[in-house]
Amino acid sequence: VRFFPELATSRTPLTSGEKFKLFVDKTISPSTFVGAISSAALGQATNSYEGYGQGWDAYGKRVGAAFANSASTNFLGTFLFPSLFHQDPRHFFTEREGFGRKLEYAFSRQLVTRTDSGHNTFNWSRILSLIGSEAIANTYLPPEERRTDRTFERAGIRFGIGIGTTLLKEYWPMIFKKLGGPHNSSGHSTQL
Repeated sequence: VRFFPELATSRTPLTSGEKFKLFVDKTISPSTFVGAISSAALGQATNSYEGYGQGWDAYGKRVGAAFANSASTNFLGTFLFPSLFHQDPRHFFTEREGFGRKLEYAFSRQLVTRTDSGHNTFNWSRILSLIGSEAIANTYLPPEERRTDRTFERAGIRFGIGIGTTLLKEYWPMIFKKLGGPHNSSGHSTQL
């Protein structure tokens, strides 16, 4: 199981079936578990989604909501919309050097993505998956979260988190190497 299964190892286009498999892999990847447990702990500490309350039951609800949100985002943003719009949901590394240039790339990848034919296009898959998954979240989040303004606010926050996640993916091979993980000949991380 790879920590970030969406790291591109080839430029060959994915079929819809492969996009579905990638959605499943992303949904059960270690990064999803770490993210859900961490965001639930932060939510518990800051009493985010106040309607859940406090205690282990509330923490469990926060973890469940984080997993559900991740699964819906992955389904929409890795499989459904990329299949409809012929977009590639994988992360392709940049050759840009330096933190500022990698940060710029991480921001741009939220708005621009590759098509299945290898060209750049507006990232409808990312934008629509954020809004769609937050709309779906209104079915399980506490009542005070089920407003249009809160839905778009949460999508905006997740847009910002996506910049950080993309930046982490850019530095992941170097981090993984420092942690003592195996590498393949291309210099990118191999499977964990």
